[in-house]
Amino acid sequence: MSGRLSEGHARAILMVEEIDKMLALRDEVVQKKISVRETEKLAGELSTAQKSKAKPAASKAVELRSLENKLTDILGTKVVISDKGNKGRIQIEYYSLEDFERIREILEKN
Repeated sequence: MSGRLSEGHARAILMVEEIDKMLALRDEVVQKKISVRETEKLAGELSTAQKSKAKPAASKAVELRSLENKLTDILGTKVVISDKGNKGRIQIEYYSLEDFERIREILEKN
């Protein structure tokens, strides 16, 4: 390799989603004259690491939607949960004073 990437190297490097990691891999491939197969392996490892980091966030979103649905069923009204890292908000809608009292009674029982 003469300081240039082949098409195979480029395709492998494009598997990486984060631009800074993509550029770092490109530089490493050029400097160390890494083969296309090895580049594919390294890119795959970087992509897998990125995907495994994303799973907890996706899992958390599914968990919150599930809880939202459960609270909606229990309270008999629309419930919205907003998550912002370590903070959040639970919104419980009511449509009349009677509705508010009914929800309050349910919450006080539990």
